[in-house]
Amino acid sequence: MYLAGFSLKRVFSYIEFTNIVCNSLDKDYVNFDYCYLKSVNRSYKYLSIKAKLLKPVTNLKIRYAFLKRENGYKPFLYNITFDGCGFLKSANNPVTKFLFDAFKEYTNINHSCPFYDDFTLEKLDTKTLADNLSRLPVPAGQYGSLATWFISNVSHTQYRALSSYTDGDGDGDGSGRFIEVQWEKHHCKHCHES
Repeated sequence: MYLAGFSLKRVFSYIEFTNIVCNSLDKDYVNFDYCYLKSVNRSYKYLSIKAKLLKPVTNLKIRYAFLKRENGYKPFLYNITFDGCGFLKSANNPVTKFLFDAFKEYTNINHSCPFYDDFTLEKLDTKTLADNLSRLPVPAGQYGSLATWFISNVSHTQYRALSSYTDGDGDGDGSGRFIEVQWEKHHCKHCHES
């Protein structure tokens, strides 16, 4: 008789920000005090953004899309528009909730509309994102994300971030981001066949 067992192995992915650009499309409504990537050392890089609101925000829609670099940046996986005020009351979009949960402890966006204060995202590091995004079935490669904020149905801000995403085992096949189950078969001397 044989006894079967298994072991689990987890290999992590790595995300590196390569660029961030924030644009105010209406400087009478929103300005950026700062929007930058900072490299502290070879393994720790973070981004920080502060958008200064010059008028109250009572109606907010956000559109975000992911792009993969393949002979230019092409649409990849998600292109979602949602009601930002409604989402903060009730997180009813699972993809958006997953992404928001990845950075919510680094931001002051913690209540629904109206907003009178500045929007900030402080020191969001790549390790935090990698820990969350490594659960997604995303192949290694270079990616971009684009987010546009619409206040009262008029686009006022746009964020573009570029990053590279590699799997932990370095072979580029994507296998490093998933749990690998290894089955082991052992001969059992003390087991009796029934």
